[in-house]
Amino acid sequence: METKQRAPIAALLIAAVALAACGSARGGVDRSGADPRATRTQAPLQRANSPPAAPHPRTGSMPGREKLAKGRFLIATRQVRGPFFGETVIVLLDHSSQGAAGLIVNRPTRMQLAELLPDSAGVGSRKDRVHLGGPVEPHTLVFLIRSDTSPPDAQLVLSDVHVTGSAAALEEVVARDLPASGFHAYLGYAGWAPGQLEAEVARGDWYVSSEKPDVIFDEAPHDLWQRLVRENEGVQVRAPTLRGTAALRHGTVRCGLCSGDTTEEARDGDGGRDA
Repeated sequence: METKQRAPIAALLIAAVALAACGSARGGVDRSGADPRATRTQAPLQRANSPPAAPHPRTGSMPGREKLAKGRFLIATRQVRGPFFGETVIVLLDHSSQGAAGLIVNRPTRMQLAELLPDSAGVGSRKDRVHLGGPVEPHTLVFLIRSDTSPPDAQLVLSDVHVTGSAAALEEVVARDLPASGFHAYLGYAGWAPGQLEAEVARGDWYVSSEKPDVIFDEAPHDLWQRLVRENEGVQVRAPTLRGTAALRHGTVRCGLCSGDTTEEARDGDGGRDA
């Protein structure tokens, strides 16, 4: 069976520069094969000092510590600062030994796609808002499309979500009248050089998580990060001291979740308090 050769992710990320710059719907995928991650990567993250997440006290598992891979989500930890990556949620489009690329999914703008492509047939009647995908190649348009079948010149990211920069794919979206719940347009993307993302994860800058594709098309993107970071944060606990351990054995623990102490001894200030 003859199979269709698809453009590499690197080419898809370069695609549609002409769409944004010239407002032409006849642009296409740049198939030069140049890898934008090699030279087009963002500056190191700004971060604040904060304690690392601790394992969950019951399960012992570390939240947000899944393996980096295409389709995984990066949730910025609270120590990440700066206008671009502070409080961001990113879907990874690609990850390999050559680097990584992704799109910020919770940075919608007030700009509509029709403003960027005023001459594109059918786009003017749509109300799609453009999202800021990242600081790399900010004049590049990238599309995430939710479809059971692969759009033209697209690659699967996760589940039924595909990435493309193809004008033909945009024309198909318009022809099918695909709603905003299944189509997002992004300007720019996030790119990491080899080993750069791994180093940021090791420093505790990102939670790596498997999320449902609904996250990409969430109807409330402005509080998406707050919801996901709470789900992925570890519970900060202190190990009990010897005195605290003895108090536990004698039932004299002071419970911070309760309105009062559990025993008369605790109320006298001698039960379960850390020295």
